[in-house]
Amino acid sequence: VSKHSPLIVLLKWTPQEALVMHKYAGRLAITGVVVHGFGHLMHAYWRWWSLFVSDYGTTIAESNILQNKNWMEKSFWRGLIPPMECWQNNRFRSDNKSELDFGPGSINDDVSCSCLDFWINFTGLCGLIALLVLMIGSMNYIRRHFYRVFYMVHIIAAPLFIVASVLHYNRAIMYMLPSLLYYASQTVPVYVESW
Repeated sequence: VSKHSPLIVLLKWTPQEALVMHKYAGRLAITGVVVHGFGHLMHAYWRWWSLFVSDYGTTIAESNILQNKNWMEKSFWRGLIPPMECWQNNRFRSDNKSELDFGPGSINDDVSCSCLDFWINFTGLCGLIALLVLMIGSMNYIRRHFYRVFYMVHIIAAPLFIVASVLHYNRAIMYMLPSLLYYASQTVPVYVESW
């Protein structure tokens, strides 16, 4: 919690009250990200499962009998990690003329996926991992017995989450920028002065 936050002055909070609100805001953010990610994973799973059922049988029992390695190719995990071609491609804009197109590598042959689609999923996964690391590093036991670990986890995982969330949804910067600029304007002079 920043000592220079205008919320502390405006709402007349003590530092202890601000810390409690910081903890609840963090828990709310983690819950929101987990629900968002879980919802998208379930949507992808059921969407791909229904395509698998339509490809290999009319019922789930028939589909279970007909499963083969092609199911792994349609697994939703494949949708989280971009294909090798996307790691080599530096064009992430979706303008169908210059973007790599992954028809068979996506959900099915009728649906195309660009590298941008894969990168959106991947950056969301990276943001989720950063928040989960932040949550584990913020547990009360770790904070009380290993404060340095708690502090370093915050210093490393929070910026990683911010970068991943902006790459996941570029308009997120519009929500984060005012707070980041204010925080920088309040802390940078203190660090400069301490040198």
